[in-house]
Amino acid sequence: MATAGERNKVMKLLDKKGYDPTLIEDPAPFAVEISRYQKYSELLKNSVESYLLRDEIVLVMKDLAWMSRGWRWGRREGKINK
Repeated sequence: MATAGERNKVMKLLDKKGYDPTLIEDPAPFAVEISRYQKYSELLKNSVESYLLRDEIVLVMKDLAWMSRGWRWGRREGKINK
């Protein structure tokens, strides 16, 4: 988000709806980089963002538990260099 005011507004809205948002300054520890030709639907369902990077897809996972599952499937940590 462009400003801290916008971020705070979204955080308050999420809090009112029952979510417990956590701010993450550096998403790299939550990123999994996989080949775009592999099956990744289960990882995609548990990600908060995804983008194409050359012949790979970078998924930012929603928590560290899904990160460890991604690593067990043979994926590696993403670089987050768009």
